[in-house]
Amino acid sequence: MRRKPTTTSEDWLDELSSPDDDPELVRLKARHRVEFKTAFEEAVRRLSPREHTLLRLHLVRQHSIDHIGAVYGVHRATAARWIEAAKRSLRSETSGILAERFDLRGPELERVISLIESRIELSIDRLLATATEPLEK
Repeated sequence: MRRKPTTTSEDWLDELSSPDDDPELVRLKARHRVEFKTAFEEAVRRLSPREHTLLRLHLVRQHSIDHIGAVYGVHRATAARWIEAAKRSLRSETSGILAERFDLRGPELERVISLIESRIELSIDRLLATATEPLEK
């Protein structure tokens, strides 16, 4: 099985850029690059071990929902709900860290989070592949 080339945790953030980005998003990325990177990486570490594993299996190793359900001994719909919940958890943690530590609020926070959501699957697989193990909850 061929593996995707791995990138460092520094490289994944570059893939959030697109030539189609509007000027406001470019400004937000430039202004909040370090804050976003820090918050997102910490949010990945805060995932529960199961959330981390589910996202790694689904996004990095590209296992189907059917396969993941079989691994956990649950119906595919349950596996799909777990994966979506893990994505929501990652979004929520990232948002909370940005709001708390970097004083991002209101429309600016929502724009940064929209940016995260629009490109999350482009970067999360690389980050999960290189991230340290999740923190204990």
